[in-house]
Amino acid sequence: MRCRLSIAPTLILCTFFGACSKDASQLGTVFVKKQLVNADFGAELIVTQAESEPLAGAGVIIPAGALSAHTEITIAFGPDSIVYDNSAVAGPAIELGPDGTTFTRPVEVVLPVKAGTNFDKLRIFVRQASGEQSVILPKSVRYDAATGLAHFYVEHFTTFQCGEAESPCSHLVCPTNDCSAGECHTPCAEVDCGLQPGVPSWTCTDGTPGGFTGECARQADGTCGWVINWCDRGCSVEECSPAPGAPNLICPDGTTAGPICERGENDVCGWHFTTCPTPCDNTTCDAGEVCDPTTGTCRPNSTPCGENTCGADAYCCNESCGICAPHGAGCTAQECPAGCGPNNPCPTGFECKNDGSCLEIRTPCGQNECGAGESCCNESCGLCAGPAGTCPAIACVECGGVLCAPGEICHEKRGAVHCGPAECGLNDCGPPLGLPNWTCEGGETGGPTGVCQRNADGTCGWEVNWCTRACEDAECGPPPGAPNEQCNDGTIAGPICRREATTGSCTWVIEHCGP
Repeated sequence: MRCRLSIAPTLILCTFFGACSKDASQLGTVFVKKQLVNADFGAELIVTQAESEPLAGAGVIIPAGALSAHTEITIAFGPDSIVYDNSAVAGPAIELGPDGTTFTRPVEVVLPVKAGTNFDKLRIFVRQASGEQSVILPKSVRYDAATGLAHFYVEHFTTFQCGEAESPCSHLVCPTNDCSAGECHTPCAEVDCGLQPGVPSWTCTDGTPGGFTGECARQADGTCGWVINWCDRGCSVEECSPAPGAPNLICPDGTTAGPICERGENDVCGWHFTTCPTPCDNTTCDAGEVCDPTTGTCRPNSTPCGENTCGADAYCCNESCGICAPHGAGCTAQECPAGCGPNNPCPTGFECKNDGSCLEIRTPCGQNECGAGESCCNESCGLCAGPAGTCPAIACVECGGVLCAPGEICHEKRGAVHCGPAECGLNDCGPPLGLPNWTCEGGETGGPTGVCQRNADGTCGWEVNWCTRACEDAECGPPPGAPNEQCNDGTIAGPICRREATTGSCTWVIEHCGP
């Protein structure tokens, strides 16, 4: 949100909401913007993003005839804050100058407003050079949601700043303490709400009355309207019938658990089952902790145990062997060496490395690797199988780093490879293209070749030789008249009709014999 404002020349440029450590008497006033305004025509002074990012969009619009004389108008940063009454700063303070300049007709001021500001609490704080303070209420401010600016009118220049009051009724005296847009609301009478709506009443899922409440109250837009409690309607036992037959339970804390008729996520009534509360229902544990359901206290979610880690449901009962056991269970009395070796072999499918660690044995299988307990049953496709597993009798072809499906081959065209059917038939390419043939500059034949081939995307299509067509003598115009000559190597030199590389047009070129 932003608002319109005016600014006077007293402060130096500071960051948005930042503090200026030196005042104007030390460094001189630094104007964000200044312009000589012709009194007969007026002007619009709006700060751009390049001139000041915090004040972008702020400025003043002076209509023609508002000034009594041609005046140099200035825009500058004001103090850090001129808000009061425990209000929060909602934008930068801005000084419009010359300070105290008055107008024969109101001028429009624009101020930027801090995002998230409540419009009902928005206040334009004004401070005169004499120290006198005042507030402009939202009812006199126009907020433009598209630009995030607030606009208002003033009759003289001074210092302005947007702020957010503690409540919509701040700076007002309202008997009912009911306000919006800076105006007090009177209590709503039933006649203000009009005819009662034909909304039935019902019981909410939490047992409270729902539907029409009979209360006439002020709505969010300031109008009076009937209050409707749009809670979810509870379910009757008849809507959940037949009953499931499960008994109800009396929990240790005195509550009841068991089947309950309630509305589900699909808005259909049905029987749902509740359980008795546990000690962990009201316990919140920190990150890395979990609640122990037997005690209701928090304990670590995982516990290091040698080279192993015990989960939340177990504890480390033998660190040397990395053995975890459920809480309350005992442990075997054994001691394991620090690493693998002759006396501490690795599990099946693992091998012992020099550093004492166990590493899973991997078996190469085509472009894959088989793990412990697996064997390579199809090397061409890189398929692994367990001790009792089987493999499909298929063959795979490697093509550009991938394996083609059974029945496909690897095609290559213009440096690109892809998987596709083994070959293309004439019927796979459809009707002929109907393109003419021509003579290429190199002498070969251009145009359709009559070959049905595999395209780069795997589809079948007619092959076309897209060579550059050779020029005919008629395209080059009248011959230049230069004679042909017989060269020593038996070739003929002289004028030749050829396509020019830069323009693409056909022209006569004179060739000469070589040395």
